[in-house]
Amino acid sequence: MSFLRNNRIRAVLFQVIVLLAIIFFFYNATGNALSNIESRGIQTGFGFLEAESGFDIAEHLIDYSSTLNKP
Repeated sequence: MSFLRNNRIRAVLFQVIVLLAIIFFFYNATGNALSNIESRGIQTGFGFLEAESGFDIAEHLIDYSSTLNKP
């Protein structure tokens, strides 16, 4: 194991190990999050932007209603 005595090789080896550990961590964290979201039936995305709010704004300068027709 004389290659471990070389500082340059050892530095690159440690950087590769740390990079692989970080990739492994984020891979597992993402998989875990997606699995939990799916098992709980949580909707993701921007579909909520097209839904009616269900409440009115109390103070307003122009006429506004949450039931206004969409263009």
